Amino acid sequence: MLPSGLVVPSLIRRVQTGAVTVNAASASGTATITAVNVTSAFLVALGVTTTYAGSGTGDDRVSESQPRLELTNSTTVTATRDAGTNGTLTMGFVVLEFVPGVIRSLQRGTISLVNVASNTATITAVNVNKSIVVPGYWSLTVQSSDNVVFHRVELTNSTTVTAYRDTAGVITATVPYQVIEFF
Repeated sequence: MLPSGLVVPSLIRRVQTGAVTVNAASASGTATITAVNVTSAFLVALGVTTTYAGSGTGDDRVSESQPRLELTNSTTVTATRDAGTNGTLTMGFVVLEFVPGVIRSLQRGTISLVNVASNTATITAVNVNKSIVVPGYWSLTVQSSDNVVFHRVELTNSTTVTAYRDTAGVITATVPYQVIEFF
């Protein structure tokens, strides 16, 4: 409520929380949500748990337990792991959908880091003063050290999203992003 007593309607149309399960011996899993307008909704990963208790090294466990999470279409959230199929993964998420007129544009994609410390994706121009980039959980082919695993994503300029990690490494990391431009 505003000081004048006026009530402002919510700008949020719907918030949906859930979890995606990737079963042992599977590379991906999906969760069904109530249909959203994909141009007004974005996804946030809430973390992952795993039952993987294999005999592999810690490196193997990380790569097999780190799925990429994406809003695949208006009713589907997908978790995908790029390496291994040991153990069951459960990944929490929230989908936040705004009413029309809040989000001007929403662009999704992935950036591959293959033997490089950074890489870029080109997007349709946005106003950087009214835009944010939301990184998603990344997936790995294999892990060799922490400085190869962890990453960050930034909106470099109005048409470029850049993903970074500390060293080039020999693993492939697939980093999802969402660029949200507000009115």
